[in-house]
Amino acid sequence: ADALGIAAGAAGIGSSIATATMSPNIHALTGGETITSGGSILVQAQHNHNGTAPTGQNTVANAVASSGGALLGGAGASATADATANTTARVGGGSMLTATGTVQVLADGANLSLADSRGLGVGGLIGFGSSSATANANGSTSADLRGGVGASDSVTVIGEGKNVADAQANASGAAGLAGVSGGSVTARANGDVSAGLGDSGIASNVNTTGAVLVDAISSADADADARALSFGLAGAVGIMSATSEVSPDVTAQVRGTTGVSGLGITVRARHNQAGEDSTAQGDAGTGGLGLALSGASANATAAADTKAITGNATSFDANGAAVLVSADANNLVTSQGTAFAVGGLAAGAVTATGRSGGITEATSGADVTDASNLQVLSDATQTAVVTAVGAAGGLFAAGNGALATTLVDPDVRAGIGDGAQIVTANFVTVQANATTDADGTATGVAVSGGVALGLSKADVTLSPAMSLDMGSGASVTTQSASGDITLALRHNNGASNQGGASADAFAGAGGGLVGGGGAEANARVDYDMHHDSGSNVTLNAGRSVLISTLVGSHADADADAGGFGGIAGIGGAVA
Repeated sequence: ADALGIAAGAAGIGSSIATATMSPNIHALTGGETITSGGSILVQAQHNHNGTAPTGQNTVANAVASSGGALLGGAGASATADATANTTARVGGGSMLTATGTVQVLADGANLSLADSRGLGVGGLIGFGSSSATANANGSTSADLRGGVGASDSVTVIGEGKNVADAQANASGAAGLAGVSGGSVTARANGDVSAGLGDSGIASNVNTTGAVLVDAISSADADADARALSFGLAGAVGIMSATSEVSPDVTAQVRGTTGVSGLGITVRARHNQAGEDSTAQGDAGTGGLGLALSGASANATAAADTKAITGNATSFDANGAAVLVSADANNLVTSQGTAFAVGGLAAGAVTATGRSGGITEATSGADVTDASNLQVLSDATQTAVVTAVGAAGGLFAAGNGALATTLVDPDVRAGIGDGAQIVTANFVTVQANATTDADGTATGVAVSGGVALGLSKADVTLSPAMSLDMGSGASVTTQSASGDITLALRHNNGASNQGGASADAFAGAGGGLVGGGGAEANARVDYDMHHDSGSNVTLNAGRSVLISTLVGSHADADADAGGFGGIAGIGGAVA
């Protein structure tokens, strides 16, 4: 969708609105059917994805508005792109599939949205520009084999979803008297992805001579970029905000009373393993000979819940091969805000916020027999980098404030469910890993011929929760002489120099009369890390048993402030 609005005259007002929506439901479904094939069986649903990569059919909205007026020039532009297709491949509960070849249930969905908005207003007296953009990529992708498999040479259930939201907005206002600009940008990529075996209400058995794979794969990226620029000889005002979010649910599971027999069994949930992130940038700049005011905010969140779970009533026969239950998640955040103001009287404020959170969990409640080994692994990488920069320059007075807030609070879990009976030839490993880092930087600078004030504050919190749970009545036996049992929590792999909480705040002010600067930096690390064991748990290792927790991090806070003035200068800093 493309919209263009242009106006000119003594008073010109231009506007444009563009909306693009793609929200179909794509289903490949069976009921409680009996299907027999001399070859393979494939149940597949695809939306803008060929099973390997997106096919390039995006949802795009572009809005442009501009105006020019001898007295008044005003422009407003709005673009909205909404990609929310739901893609489902499902074999119903009570079904029975029998094949000499493969049995596959595949769902592949791509929701790619792009919103771009630009508003420019120029007037002899007053010019204002408004621009907003919203991009949503929230479609779900689900693959489910709820029935049984009598025979096959492999069983594969994969749900793969790619959700990308990219929103940009630029607003500009310029005039001989007053220029005003503002707007907002939002990008959200929250499309859920799931893959599953079994039905919670109908018992089933899945049998194959080959491998069994249940895989939920999520790729989600959100970028919000907002910019405002204003100029007016008498006064200028610019306000802009940007918000991005990546918080889907990604789930791989085996549910109900389901028995699985195959040459190796993998249940895996994966989120953002290729560098995808949540990024927000909000910028505002103003200039004039009179009053100049600028305000900007940026808010970025990455908090996916990524889970691989096998239920307590399920059972796995791996036929001498390996069993893997794993959840892997990367929740990466970048948030940056800038605000600049130059005028006779100049003031600015900027806030930037970033959060990296969510649950990453691998829990196996299945009985496991005839397996070479069992691994139950959760692995989360959680980083947030937040930067707020403000600067103001005023002929008579200038003031600026910058606030950066960073929170990294993942919940990483691994465990064995209640009553699980596990026997392997070799090792059993149940482990939760977290790699974390939280950074916040705030800079506030002001310069004036009269009075100047610069303020900055950086608040950084690293608050990981990690747990390893052994359910009541669980029994783990490794039969070989090299059969270790490992129950472990690893935060930054125990290395204190690998990640932590770092807060940096700088404030400076210089005034011809008075200059004052104040800075505050707070860095905090809080842990909630624990092993929990229910009653009547048995560990019987052929060789060794290791129960361990390794933690590594640091907390660093650095605050610097300076004030310089012809009459007085004041600087204060707290870290």
